[in-house]
Amino acid sequence: MVDGDEQGAPQAGGPRVRPGAITSLLEQLARAPDEDGPRFAAGDVIGSRFELVREIGRGGFGVVFEARDRQLDRAVAFKAIRRGERHALRERLLRGEAEAVARLSHPNLVALHDVGQCDRGSYLILELLRGRTLGDALAEERLSPAEAVRVALEIAKGVAHAHAHGVVHRDLKPANVFLCDDGQVKVLDFGLAHAFGRPRTDGGTPAYMAPEQEEGAPEDERTDVFALGAILHEMLAGPRPDAELGSGRRRARAPALDVPGAPALGRLVARMLEPRASARPRDATEVVPELLAIEAELMRSRAAPSPTRVRTRRGSLTALVAGAVAGVALVAWILGRAPSWRVSSLALWSVPGAPGALRAADDGEAAASVSVEAYGHFVRGVELRLHACDLHGAEQEQRRAIALDPGLAAARMELGTILANVRGNDFDPEADAQFRAAYALADRMPEKERAIVRLDRYVTEGQMGAAAPGTYRAEALRLAEELVRRYPLDGFALFYAAYVYGRFGGRERAVELYDRALVLDPGQCWVAGRLIGALRDAGRWDEAMEVARRAASVNPIAENVGTLALLQAREHRTEAVETARQALRAEREPGEAALVSACALGLAGHVEEAEETFRRVEARGATEEARARARQRVPVALAEQGRVADALRGWREPPRSWPGGIALARARVRAVGRPRLDAKEALPYVAAASDHLLYAGELAFHGDERAARRAAAALEEGSAPETYHRAIALANAGRHEQAIPLLRSLVASADYALVPALWQLHYLLGESLLEDGRPAEALEALRRIEWSAMKSDCPSWDQVANYPRAQLVRARAYEALGRCDDAAAELDRLLARWRRADPDLPLVVEARAMRARLAGAREAAPR
Repeated sequence: MVDGDEQGAPQAGGPRVRPGAITSLLEQLARAPDEDGPRFAAGDVIGSRFELVREIGRGGFGVVFEARDRQLDRAVAFKAIRRGERHALRERLLRGEAEAVARLSHPNLVALHDVGQCDRGSYLILELLRGRTLGDALAEERLSPAEAVRVALEIAKGVAHAHAHGVVHRDLKPANVFLCDDGQVKVLDFGLAHAFGRPRTDGGTPAYMAPEQEEGAPEDERTDVFALGAILHEMLAGPRPDAELGSGRRRARAPALDVPGAPALGRLVARMLEPRASARPRDATEVVPELLAIEAELMRSRAAPSPTRVRTRRGSLTALVAGAVAGVALVAWILGRAPSWRVSSLALWSVPGAPGALRAADDGEAAASVSVEAYGHFVRGVELRLHACDLHGAEQEQRRAIALDPGLAAARMELGTILANVRGNDFDPEADAQFRAAYALADRMPEKERAIVRLDRYVTEGQMGAAAPGTYRAEALRLAEELVRRYPLDGFALFYAAYVYGRFGGRERAVELYDRALVLDPGQCWVAGRLIGALRDAGRWDEAMEVARRAASVNPIAENVGTLALLQAREHRTEAVETARQALRAEREPGEAALVSACALGLAGHVEEAEETFRRVEARGATEEARARARQRVPVALAEQGRVADALRGWREPPRSWPGGIALARARVRAVGRPRLDAKEALPYVAAASDHLLYAGELAFHGDERAARRAAAALEEGSAPETYHRAIALANAGRHEQAIPLLRSLVASADYALVPALWQLHYLLGESLLEDGRPAEALEALRRIEWSAMKSDCPSWDQVANYPRAQLVRARAYEALGRCDDAAAELDRLLARWRRADPDLPLVVEARAMRARLAGAREAAPR
């Protein structure tokens, strides 16, 4: 996934494997000769791309190698498929199931990257995991109840995601659960074993098979629920006594478990192991909320003093972690990385004036003593983050606080928030460890903070997504409103409630609550930034500008002034340049605020000054994170000037990048200053984006309609990606009257999959309208993208490639309407921005020729 670049957006909900690839592979296997071909072996290089390093395992339907993907320079798992029963390969039902599995995308499911066929046989390319299976772990020791519930919850989340997409595993067992070294839990072999020839009746493992599975009766999601119950039983108490017996010899029900500190856990396991499928939870989406409640119950019991401690392997929960410090969240928005979406549950408290005040607010013996010195560091760190937006200084203060008092839950929650934001990583393991430690210590917090932590955890799990999102939304909003009712004059309570409303679609209520919070403390950059973002999203630009002005006046730190400069630049205000320079002067060391100011300078047309600022941060930035983000922005700044060759030489791939998104971005860089790439030139870049939802549309855009049609055939008819391809194909064929309604519908849909093509869509709509003889409508379509872009960050590659094209369309539309002065002004803006552009760029040549023609016509006109 691309961190902080919307080129990666569609991967989150889209397929990892090109649609139709699994079906094609199965059909090839079904037609293959009966005899085995040459075998794969370590040292082989497959297709000049995958170098097999070593054999690491053998499974039910193949041999697995560790391999190196030479093209993407990454380690992968290469699974050579062993041919199964030929009749199974031809089953349409199984092919459909395999396609569905290939589209699953969830942190708790092993990622299927690609599929392929060569003269040695067929293979799958999967995510390479490092660690051991749950089966291996259980062979050594039983897990603690807390760790068992954590692992079961992660399994349930992945299985719930599959169940929500109509996919059943049918062979859940400890050997198919992988415990990664970084603490993640992954479910393996999800359904593909059946698709590649293992008979369904052989699909289960006796100790984990539901009665209906052994009896050959129909299987469904409840079959997986039974298996998960058996796994959970084994983690807690060992295998069931009758696990290896046939269904006819098993007890009617498994004996109930008694788990100290979590009586509900034994009851849940008993329900999951019910012999009658109708008595079990309907699917894993029903299991997830119950496990969440049990995990919270165990955390409470573990936080209480106890004469003994159970050793637990503390892994990293694969969850979206992060804070929403408003100043930092706005910086994230500006710099092109999706802002981390978890709000710190403690950072914005009405902090008591002394440690004694905190202890007095706690509930009796549940409150532990707090080191006075540690608490002082905590308070200073909060102040640095909230009023100075100085995360580096705040991090140091919180680390000092924790070193002095490891049980200070507030400092741990605050440090987790800071780390997730500073590192721009929603999966940062250190941040997650701090959050989990704070949750376990929640009973030490005052009443209000305990309520907020509960809501924070509830929102977090709801956002992770698999189980009953509507239920999560309703309960989260109810708890948020309860928070406002109980603490109507508390700034943090109002802020957090506003955040929850913003996450779950209550935009107007969010604006109201942010505004109330800002009145309580006008100097806090975090709430000002959040309010600006909420107003911006609601299209209330004048109010957003007023809030930004007020924040910069009350607290003229570099972050606030830089935010104001950015909004001014988005509205083409002349004062934006001086405001950006003021922000740069206000920052002692170039860091996040300098990057914001550089974006404002670029938007205001001072692209060379923006480039210089990015280079200064890259060389002398206050933090490594700021220097790294500056390195990513330098090529963008060069491409904005039309210096494509320099941009390509300075190209740096973001860390944790998604290859499909990066490939699409590189195609966009190549296309800067050109109406389209030649199809042959575009192919190496676009082909590498074959796992991108917009793959077919991009092929069509660059003229390879034959390949585009093949790719589009596997897309769901009427989906945004399929419509995107169809609209481009019609426009390319000159059938603009038919293309325009489709393009309008896509622009209006705001479909998440189309984010990487937002500018391209508007450009195509404007171009089609102009070609259809509707220049006024073309200008309106291109005006709307200007307003949409004001909600965006620094220019994306989509914008850098398509904005100059849109400027030329605008100039032509103005000329068609007889507004030649406006056309000339549009061209002057483009050429001024591109005064150092590569001289042979086709759009530069066209712009200069058109400008000369307009000047000649003006001179020839009668005076």
